[in-house]
Amino acid sequence: CNDLSRLRDKFEAIQDKIMCLNFQLDESLWLPVDSVAQSFNDIYYKIKKIERDVIGHMHPVAPSKTEMSLPKIEVPVWDGDLETFHNFWSMFNTIVHESKFSDVIKMAYLKRSLIGSPLKLIQNLSNDNYFDAYNLISDRYGNLRNLAAFYVDKMLNFSPLSGSSLKDLQSFLDVFSTTCTAYNNLALDDHKDFVLFQCAFRALPSNVRVLFERSLSAGGSVPTFQELVDFVEHQCKIEELSKRSNPTKTSVPTHKTPSKLSRNPQSLLVTPESTEGKVVSTSSSPSLSTSNSSISTSKSSQNKCAFCGLSHSLYGCEKYNKISINDKYEWLKKQNRCFRCLGTHNRLRCASKGKCSECKSVSHHSSLHRSDYNSNNKTVGLSSDKNNNTTRPSGSRNSDNDHSSHTPHSQALLTGSSVTRTNQVVLLGTAQALIRNKWGKFEPVRLVIDGGSQICLISSECAQRLALPVFHKETNIDGALSSNLGTSKGVVSCTLTPHVNNPSIVLTTEAVVVRRVCADLPTVSLSPEVFNRFSHLNLADRSFCETNRIDFLLGASLFTQIFNGDRCTIIPGKPAAFDTIFGWVIMGEIHDPSPPVDPPQISLLTWESNLDETLQRFWRSEEVYSPTQSDPLHRYAEDHFVSTHSRRPDGSYQVRLPFKPDVEPEFSNTDVNARRRWVNLEKRLGKNPQFNALYRS
Repeated sequence: CNDLSRLRDKFEAIQDKIMCLNFQLDESLWLPVDSVAQSFNDIYYKIKKIERDVIGHMHPVAPSKTEMSLPKIEVPVWDGDLETFHNFWSMFNTIVHESKFSDVIKMAYLKRSLIGSPLKLIQNLSNDNYFDAYNLISDRYGNLRNLAAFYVDKMLNFSPLSGSSLKDLQSFLDVFSTTCTAYNNLALDDHKDFVLFQCAFRALPSNVRVLFERSLSAGGSVPTFQELVDFVEHQCKIEELSKRSNPTKTSVPTHKTPSKLSRNPQSLLVTPESTEGKVVSTSSSPSLSTSNSSISTSKSSQNKCAFCGLSHSLYGCEKYNKISINDKYEWLKKQNRCFRCLGTHNRLRCASKGKCSECKSVSHHSSLHRSDYNSNNKTVGLSSDKNNNTTRPSGSRNSDNDHSSHTPHSQALLTGSSVTRTNQVVLLGTAQALIRNKWGKFEPVRLVIDGGSQICLISSECAQRLALPVFHKETNIDGALSSNLGTSKGVVSCTLTPHVNNPSIVLTTEAVVVRRVCADLPTVSLSPEVFNRFSHLNLADRSFCETNRIDFLLGASLFTQIFNGDRCTIIPGKPAAFDTIFGWVIMGEIHDPSPPVDPPQISLLTWESNLDETLQRFWRSEEVYSPTQSDPLHRYAEDHFVSTHSRRPDGSYQVRLPFKPDVEPEFSNTDVNARRRWVNLEKRLGKNPQFNALYRS
């Protein structure tokens, strides 16, 4: 019997090893575990029964209950619904967490039991970090205040019943009876006080709620209704004192600029025929034309050319128009002027809707137009217009021909693309770290290290997952070649720490919220040889060879704080490795043995100067032909509607009923049906007074 018990312990240990190996393979390659364990248990209990029977014949004892094996209970799969979290977590703790399985097996069971956002929360953790993953799920979804607020909000958001049917009453019981029971089972100090707190908290604006959350201690205790009232009273005192400290300003008449004298738009038209410039003021309000004439005169005297200093516009300057296009660009760059409207602002912030009069482009002014304006690729212009041999400087006027006599010409452009893929891959440094969420708990993120970025970035999905408060702040993000990548309207305060939780190492910064930090890194899957080369190191990102999402970009503001000690330890090579507080970061050029693809391509493009007309013809050729309706009755109904419809004083429309032409309408025996329908409608309205009032209102 003792040998049988030892044999069973040895069998269970082997089963655990097989299960660990199964989790490292594809599910289709798993070895059977449950069926073998069931067969072993059947044999084991049969031998134990024979043992009891033999001992019973030798030493009769009182009859005992037969030991039975209960069916196996499966852990349910949870998708993040707070309403079912308590049941799921209780069953998981009983079956898995409190069992004698190893941490690796418990981690595998935990990942198999989660889908959706809970699985994303722990998917970057290795199998050795079971307790970290367990605490993340427990702290994130098992937060006492979150559960209590969820149950109270569910009852407060319940819509009033519109009827008294069985289905309506059952929905009422499902929400209030079940939810109230679950709420009362929470370990709150005062259930009634929290209901008052949640009702009052929902009525506050979002900015006041953010201030209240910041005023709470980091212990995570559930706030009370009195604490909320005291906080609002304190805010009232602050607002009152701030208003008293700002005395009422007396109105002092000040000189207003011409642009603020009237809200009506006013434009200044400059005619380039004269070198002195004729300024004509146009206003959308006729009544202000007299009062604004003095303003136009004063502006005319101040409208001096930035190129020659005379009183005319820049694009009407003869000296400016005589210089070459390249010289114009160089002068505009030195003056920090816009290429589109020649104004004194950045071209990325230009609000002008004007287009080049020659090519209708919105990227440059008419005075900057090139006759041989082509793309940035290697292009050979094959002009089919023999009369267009000389290039007339844009902006100057032809004495023989006016602009109205200019006829569009066509060109054939032969474009050759010399962009090819090389077999060199540059690996960007990534690391796994922990970031503090709204409730003070640390959650895993994957970050990329960029010492050339002036700001830190965080994805909007990560900020929402962490529930971090977003503060309004517009940030223009520029990339290479001064290209504008967009504008972010929010920032968050972030606290980072290495993946191995070390309270002595904390990085604090302000990150700009963007829709997506960058593409998934690395851009290509790397060979196992690259990982094996650095597998003996304490890597900052154990999955640096696998393409995965990036949640955070660590910029130059934190780059100098991630090194260990006074000097940076580097292992040279391709790629190289350097030691940081997160671990060893792998970065640099990697040789990709795959052959280069995408050979050079050559395409022939025929281009016409009237691009809008060409584009319209293209869309018309791609349109699916749909024959028009030729039914004469349909045309008669449409003409009848156009000729008879009218609008009533209350805003509604009325139209005469369409009858077939030359056919007398038949209304025989319709009175009985109409009366029956009217009586039935009155009966229905009489049974429901509320619906009757709405119908007649």
